[in-house]
Order: sequence, then C-alpha cells, then structure tokens
Amino acid sequence: MTHPSTSGPARRLPALDSLRAVATAVVVLVHVTAIYYPPAIITGHIDLLGQALTFFFVLSGFLIYLPFAEHLLGHRPRPSARRYLGQRLRRVFPAYVVILALANFAMHAVFTRNPVLSAENGLPGYGGGIPGTGTDRDAWHLVTQFTLTQSLFPSTMQTGLNPAWSLTAEVTFYLLLPALVACLPFPRPGIRAALRMPAVVLVIGLVGTVWSLVLIHRGVGTAEYRAWGPTWSAVVSHSFPAVATQFALGMFAAVLFATVKWNPEAPRPSDRLLGFLIIAGFAAAILSYAVAPNLLGNVSAIPSAALILILVLPGRSQRSQTVMASFDRSLTWLTEPTLSVYLWHYPVLIIVTRTVTIPHTPSGLATAFAAVFVVTLLLATITFRLVEQPAMRWGRSTRVRAAPTRL
Repeated sequence: MTHPSTSGPARRLPALDSLRAVATAVVVLVHVTAIYYPPAIITGHIDLLGQALTFFFVLSGFLIYLPFAEHLLGHRPRPSARRYLGQRLRRVFPAYVVILALANFAMHAVFTRNPVLSAENGLPGYGGGIPGTGTDRDAWHLVTQFTLTQSLFPSTMQTGLNPAWSLTAEVTFYLLLPALVACLPFPRPGIRAALRMPAVVLVIGLVGTVWSLVLIHRGVGTAEYRAWGPTWSAVVSHSFPAVATQFALGMFAAVLFATVKWNPEAPRPSDRLLGFLIIAGFAAAILSYAVAPNLLGNVSAIPSAALILILVLPGRSQRSQTVMASFDRSLTWLTEPTLSVYLWHYPVLIIVTRTVTIPHTPSGLATAFAAVFVVTLLLATITFRLVEQPAMRWGRSTRVRAAPTRL
C-alpha cells in the first residue's frame, strides 16, 4: 500500500489496508458458508458479501494506477516500467507458486477438475471431503496453474487454487498499464491526460461485459455451469475484459484523489455526495442481484469506489484520522498477509472438510469458519514472513545495488 517517493504528499493510506483485511475475511466467510451452510447462500443471500472481491479489483485500480495518474497530472516522474513490473510480479508470483506447490503436492488439496463438473457427476474428492479435489498431476493443468493462466482455458477453468482466477485478472491489469502508457498518445500533463487510460479500460470493460453476457445467454446447461463450468462463457466472464469496468472505476477515483491531494484548492465531492453514492450503489447492487446477477460486480464497483474516496480524500478531521490509524494498527496481524490468506484459505477449507466432522448448521458454520480462519492465518503469516517479505526486500536491495551504476 506504500509507494516509494522522493517528494510530495505521503502515500500511506492505512484506512485502505484495514478495509482490505476486512474484505479478505469476508471472502473466507462466504466460501466457508457455501460448504457448511448452503441455506445461508440460497435463502439468506450471503453470497452478496462475495462482492468483497469487487472491492479488491476497484482498490487495485486505485492503488496501481495512482503513480501513473500523478505522472500524467504532471506531479511525478514517469514510473519505470521495468521497476513497476518487477514489483508487481514479485508481489504475486512467489507466494502463489509456493502455496500452489504445497497445496497440490503436500496437502493434496487443489481442484483436479472443475468443481461444477465434479458436483454434477458425483466425483469423489481425495480422502472424502469436497468432490474433485486431490493432487493434480496432469502436465497441462500444472503448466497453466503455475503460470496463472488456468482460467483462460475451458479445460482448466477452476482447477488448482480455486480463487486464483482473480489473480489472473489482476496480473493482466498490471501488464496492461505500462503498455497503455507506451502506446496511447497523451496531451500535455493535465486532467485530460490522466483520464485517458481509465477511459480506455472502461471501454474494454463495457465490451467485455457485453461479450460475456452474450456467451452466457447462448450457452447450454444450468446457469452455474455456464458461469463457472468448463465453458468459454465462464472463461470470458472471469477474464480481465469482463471485470475491467471495476478496475476503471478505481482508476477514475485515483485521478480524483491525486487532483485533490496535489491541489487542495481543487473542488472535491462532498462527503454527503459520496455517502449517497455508497447507499444508492448498494441499493442498485441488491436490485442487480435480483434481476441481473451477471452485472452485479460492475454495479458493486460504484459504492466501492465511493467508499475508497470517502476514506482517503484529504479533509478528514484529526479525530477521524486517529480512529483510522488506530483501526489499522489493531488489524496489522491481518493487513500484512492478506494475499497469503486469500491463497491459503481454500486448501485449508478442503483439509478441514476431510479431517473434522462439523455439522452443517449455523453453529457448525461458526465453528468451521473459526477453524479455517485460524489455520489459514497461521499458514499465511508463515508464508508472508518467509516468502513475500524476502521477495519484496530482494527487489529493493537490487535497486539499491544498481543505483551507483545509474548515477
């Protein structure tokens, strides 16, 4: 969440760290609920909380685009594409590769086939538990899983670490930004230049959304099979173009934030307006859930972007800043290893279903969530200390060693 800089206002945004930690815990809760108490999903509509993933996409659009926005507004030098890509890939791949390898070869707790297909055909899991799980030894599956491309092919859709499809969309976004900087013609620094990239990403998102809706509508089988099964409609609806609108709204929020941060006299939306967008956006998301569920993610991105802005725009009272800082410190144990928590929680959930008998009741759900979350957090903390931190430190030390040469 902290971007290095040599001048200008501080980039530390602790409120977003805390919100990301809460969103990660919500994603874990939704997945545990789907296994241990499905009625809460079907009748209680707890799956609405799954839009925490939409918040991640919007947050990535905001944070990752922010240095580019500040450059295009004329406030900072152009980010180094090589350094930027190195940072982004080191942030994701070391932890992902280690956790995937351990979950597959040591824990036998990855999906060897699409879970929708497994459930429909009653295929067994490894040692019981969730169907279709075990050790994947298929060479093609492993190649796509370790390169984070499994969600780009119907035959490998939802194999490996089940939630990793979102990381494929993230990495696509990481690669797209420097490409757009290199290819797009930009006018002189200013608001028009900064808005050009999010506008292009928004167009990609609108086209991708229509494309995915057409494929899902023309597909065969159940709605779940078309959206999550080994189908091209599932591939498209979970690829970057279909969720690009969510990244784009975060990018627009980054432009507004950077404009106000560097120019305190610039007009800024009132807290009342942002609050209205949050409430109206949530209401629209609930309506979308009822009548157009395939649009839910894009609709949910609106209150997510407004929530980010209401937390980070300058002008917070000293009391509000103190509360946010205190909240951030109280959640440090969760804010640091959020990536590892996200990657570990499904293999841990698979192991818990095999080894512990927990009733499928509300109290059983609470027990299962506590067990999965505690074990996940323990493994995630270890991975964060031994894998994520060294990978990021290696990147910083490499830049320090290279600095005298550049001078």
